[in-house]
Amino acid sequence: MSFGDPEKNSAPRWFPRWVAAGIWGAFILLCLGKAVNHGLCCADDGWFAVVAKSLSQGLGYATTFGDRSNEPVVFDPWTGTGPTLIVPCAALLKITGISDVVPGIAAILVWGSVFTLLLILIAREVTDWSLPLGVGLFCLTIVSLFCNSPIWSTFMGEIPAVAFLAIGHWLTALGKLARRTLFFSGLFLGLAVQTKLLAVLACIGAVCIVAARLYAARSELKKCFQLAAFFSLGCGLPTFLFETWKLTVLGFHGWLINWQQFLEALHEMTVEKPPQITLGLIQQRIALVEQTFMIHLIFLLALVALAACLLPLRRFKSWSSLFAGLVLSILFSSGYWMFSSVGWIRYLTIAAGLSCFALSVPIYGLPQLWKKLLYSVLLLIFLSSGLALFWPRVTQLENGLFHPSNERLARSKLIATLQHLKQQGPIILATRPWMELADIEYNLDGIMNFHNLEFLKQRITRQPVQHELPEKNVVLINRRWGASFRAEHPVDERANIENMAEGKITAVLFSEGPYELLEITGRTTPTIAPLVTATQTELGKKINASILATPKPAPSGDGSGVTLLDWDTGDGSLGEVYLSENGGPEILVTRSSRMMTIVPWVAAGPIYEFRLYLAPDRKNLLATVKVAESATSTTVAPVTVAQTDLGKQLHAYISAAPNPVPPGPGAGTTWLDWNTGDGSLGEVYLSENGGPEILFTRSNQSVRDIPWISAGATYEFRLYQAPDRKNLLATVKVTRLAQ
Repeated sequence: MSFGDPEKNSAPRWFPRWVAAGIWGAFILLCLGKAVNHGLCCADDGWFAVVAKSLSQGLGYATTFGDRSNEPVVFDPWTGTGPTLIVPCAALLKITGISDVVPGIAAILVWGSVFTLLLILIAREVTDWSLPLGVGLFCLTIVSLFCNSPIWSTFMGEIPAVAFLAIGHWLTALGKLARRTLFFSGLFLGLAVQTKLLAVLACIGAVCIVAARLYAARSELKKCFQLAAFFSLGCGLPTFLFETWKLTVLGFHGWLINWQQFLEALHEMTVEKPPQITLGLIQQRIALVEQTFMIHLIFLLALVALAACLLPLRRFKSWSSLFAGLVLSILFSSGYWMFSSVGWIRYLTIAAGLSCFALSVPIYGLPQLWKKLLYSVLLLIFLSSGLALFWPRVTQLENGLFHPSNERLARSKLIATLQHLKQQGPIILATRPWMELADIEYNLDGIMNFHNLEFLKQRITRQPVQHELPEKNVVLINRRWGASFRAEHPVDERANIENMAEGKITAVLFSEGPYELLEITGRTTPTIAPLVTATQTELGKKINASILATPKPAPSGDGSGVTLLDWDTGDGSLGEVYLSENGGPEILVTRSSRMMTIVPWVAAGPIYEFRLYLAPDRKNLLATVKVAESATSTTVAPVTVAQTDLGKQLHAYISAAPNPVPPGPGAGTTWLDWNTGDGSLGEVYLSENGGPEILFTRSNQSVRDIPWISAGATYEFRLYQAPDRKNLLATVKVTRLAQ
């Protein structure tokens, strides 16, 4: 029996196909079992699920996080997963209702269906035992490379995009050079981009294949132009339909603003300029890849080179073209991650997923049995590290496949507790960042269930309104978030929440798994000063822009003061709020067209001026408001920020506000703001009391809260150019005043 030539098979043609179908079916069942075990497993999944829930309930393509806006945000530019996955999930939710497992199952149905279609197409070309061998190696490659990922079974967004990319590449290389084939190949590529935006980089190989095939048929110039037009039409159709939907809902002006916000979101998630390419940077990112995917890149490159040498250039030429196109797409996608992005490993997921399919392609294209076996053995050796970890993790799953894990069971009990509390009477439900609430918000009835702690603080410290129904204040803690850094700086969660919300925890309503639900009541009710309108510029008056602070000045009392900041650019355009303390340099507080937020760190003495600008260049000032603590006290000058010569040259900075942190119960909070100046990748290291440095975060710029500042300690934050800590740009020392 020959492996390479289907015409010489001695076994029936259908038998290898059924074996391949059995392998693929078992893999899908394994993924479904793990998806049912975990349910929603992370914040990004929760975000995607909330949008699908909103769409299924008639609210539109909207996020509904109470700590981000006072109303649903339609077509939120920060949504990472696109309509190709969200719309099918919303349809499934419409049929089944809200369930913890529906988003994961929807994702598996999407990428499973597309990959199944691809395998059917491959089975038409390959009818011998190469088919089950290739399918088996493809499945093993996925579980090996992604065994360290908590979402390897559902692959929210990334693997659905990979499935569309794989079938798009296949059609461009092995499909007929016809209008219908090229239209559908472009359509699948367009659907991939509308699943995850980063998939656009992984389309380059398919575009090159089409260009090469059209160039080979250049003798029929008119036909080539027609084929290129059909391919382009397919690529652009999904994006055109989605943008038309947005235009219909938002109107032309709102659509333009949404695009502006989308570009701002891209700016926030990427670097302005590529980081300086150094040997240290390359070594750092190679180490990150090997640690995450359990592979050795040198072995991978050797395996790809071997496949390229073994694949014939004449016979089975289409398989060689497919392999070359896939490798080119992977190189472009991974090259962007390595040399031009901030280096978050999730930006490499599409390239890694497409590699899983690319590594199985030589099995179909190699003509001789000995070449297939040699390549298969080497591929299994390459995957051995990941495979050694995979099976124990499957067998040791909490409660087994198709059974809820302990965390999912705890989440179900928490949801039941919250639903019961909502039925008992009015309730204010709060948490810290959106990562802690996304999966819970999805499972709760209704929308906008959560507020942030600053909102809760404003509720607690305000004067009660006569005849107002008493509201129970409840705070949710999810201990899974921030655990890695808090291991270095343990935080007293309850004391921290009491300090941030300016209340007292009176009861523990739920505690199981990573979740804890706390009831909190106020301990002070300071007098609220009347609302004061801030100064408006002529442009601000023209477009009705405003920025207000309530109370103003902030009330005095134990710890730091608090004020409610409310701003609106007036015409829906994107705005930026900057803070200047005592006339000092401005630091970015937030970016939005309109928002209401609490400023919980107003200290006695300094004057805080909040300035509202039109984004993104700070040229057009719209309005300002000055805030000060009402009690008189000695003014404490903020700690001076130190810049190196290189930092001054690049306009790099790092600053903290408030600094020093005001006294009060529990740990104090300051906001750290930094920027490398030239868009290059930076690293912030922390030295406590002159001790050894530990890595705090890695980014070119950010604004971040630090809720664990203690009195008596000096925290020095040092901003370096990544990745070798040789070039110090700026430092700032943060302290806290004693009681």
